[in-house]
Amino acid sequence: MTTSIILTDDWEVRGTGSGNVADLQVKPAKRLMDIYEKHGIRSTFNVEVLHQLSSLKFCHLSRRMASDVVLWENSVHEMLDRDFDVQLHLHPQWWKASFKHGNWELGKKWNIVDYSKDEIFEMVENAVSYLKSTFSPKLHLCAFRAGSWGAAPKSRHLQDALRA
Repeated sequence: MTTSIILTDDWEVRGTGSGNVADLQVKPAKRLMDIYEKHGIRSTFNVEVLHQLSSLKFCHLSRRMASDVVLWENSVHEMLDRDFDVQLHLHPQWWKASFKHGNWELGKKWNIVDYSKDEIFEMVENAVSYLKSTFSPKLHLCAFRAGSWGAAPKSRHLQDALRA
């Protein structure tokens, strides 16, 4: 009998928006890729996209945020260039987040199934469009990881959005 182990990384900043891309995402991802390559292992990085989309929207307000946007994209390119798998991960509290006075103001709902069908479809469509336009042709999306383990039995709209 063969045992298979699937290694994944839930790649994000803290759910509140604190922390930074370099310390919480880029450095750990590079370390993991180096370790995995040393041992001939491949892994999946579940990249949280709604934070990135929010950062793209407000990066003109902060040099660090603008730098983080570029670091994030460069890291995902490196993952793909090094033949690691990249898949979709969403934390919906970032949906329609705002950045005021140097701080993030995030949504109150952290579970994607608490959003309307239209909102879920829009979140998924925007995230997938961004990933495909930025990282194709190396990106092959086929998996989804819900933030806060939010894909629950009542997630019919989420299932439909992912299929679409």
